[in-house]
Amino acid sequence: MSYREVFRILGDSKIIDKKLARELEKLASFRNVLVHLYWRIDYGRCYEIFARKRKILEKFLGAVARLIRK
Repeated sequence: MSYREVFRILGDSKIIDKKLARELEKLASFRNVLVHLYWRIDYGRCYEIFARKRKILEKFLGAVARLIRK
Protein backbone atom coordinates (compact mmCIF):
# COMPACT_ATOMS: atom_id res chain seq x y z
CA MET A 1 0.00 0.00 0.00
CA SER A 2 1.30 3.43 -0.85
CA TYR A 3 0.88 6.65 1.06
CA ARG A 4 -1.44 7.93 -1.72
CA GLU A 5 -3.76 4.93 -1.45
CA VAL A 6 -4.73 5.88 2.09
CA PHE A 7 -6.74 8.80 0.74
CA ARG A 8 -8.42 6.65 -1.93
CA ILE A 9 -9.45 4.18 0.79
CA LEU A 10 -10.83 7.02 2.94
CA GLY A 11 -12.83 8.27 -0.04
CA ASP A 12 -14.12 4.81 -0.99
CA SER A 13 -15.14 4.25 2.64
CA LYS A 14 -17.02 7.59 2.62
CA ILE A 15 -14.94 8.85 5.51
CA ILE A 16 -13.98 11.81 3.33
CA ASP A 17 -15.49 13.15 0.11
CA LYS A 18 -14.15 11.44 -3.05
CA LYS A 19 -13.17 14.77 -4.63
CA LEU A 20 -11.19 15.66 -1.51
CA ALA A 21 -9.59 12.20 -1.62
CA ARG A 22 -8.37 12.78 -5.19
CA GLU A 23 -6.90 16.16 -4.27
CA LEU A 24 -5.15 14.68 -1.24
CA GLU A 25 -3.71 11.91 -3.42
CA LYS A 26 -2.08 14.60 -5.55
CA LEU A 27 -0.67 16.30 -2.46
CA ALA A 28 0.67 12.93 -1.27
CA SER A 29 2.65 12.71 -4.50
CA PHE A 30 4.09 16.15 -3.78
CA ARG A 31 4.95 14.99 -0.26
CA ASN A 32 6.92 12.10 -1.77
CA VAL A 33 8.96 14.56 -3.85
CA LEU A 34 9.67 16.62 -0.72
CA VAL A 35 10.80 13.59 1.26
CA HIS A 36 12.93 11.94 -1.42
CA LEU A 37 14.32 14.95 -3.28
CA TYR A 38 14.60 17.46 -0.43
CA TRP A 39 18.03 18.64 -1.57
CA ARG A 40 16.50 20.00 -4.82
CA ILE A 41 13.43 21.70 -3.38
CA ASP A 42 12.25 24.93 -4.95
CA TYR A 43 10.92 26.72 -1.87
CA GLY A 44 9.04 29.27 -3.96
CA ARG A 45 7.19 26.47 -5.72
CA CYS A 46 6.44 24.78 -2.38
CA TYR A 47 4.94 27.98 -1.04
CA GLU A 48 2.86 28.39 -4.20
CA ILE A 49 1.50 24.84 -3.97
CA PHE A 50 0.63 25.06 -0.29
CA ALA A 51 -0.95 28.49 -0.72
CA ARG A 52 -3.18 27.16 -3.52
CA LYS A 53 -3.96 23.88 -1.76
CA ARG A 54 -4.56 25.32 1.69
CA LYS A 55 -8.35 24.91 1.39
CA ILE A 56 -7.92 21.21 0.61
CA LEU A 57 -5.85 20.72 3.76
CA GLU A 58 -8.42 22.67 5.79
CA LYS A 59 -11.22 20.42 4.45
CA PHE A 60 -9.24 17.34 5.44
CA LEU A 61 -8.65 18.70 8.93
CA GLY A 62 -12.38 19.39 9.25
CA ALA A 63 -13.21 15.83 8.17
CA VAL A 64 -10.77 14.41 10.71
CA ALA A 65 -12.16 16.66 13.46
CA ARG A 66 -15.73 15.50 12.70
CA LEU A 67 -14.60 11.89 12.80
CA ILE A 68 -12.89 12.36 16.15
CA ARG A 69 -15.98 13.99 17.68
CA LYS A 70 -18.18 10.97 16.88
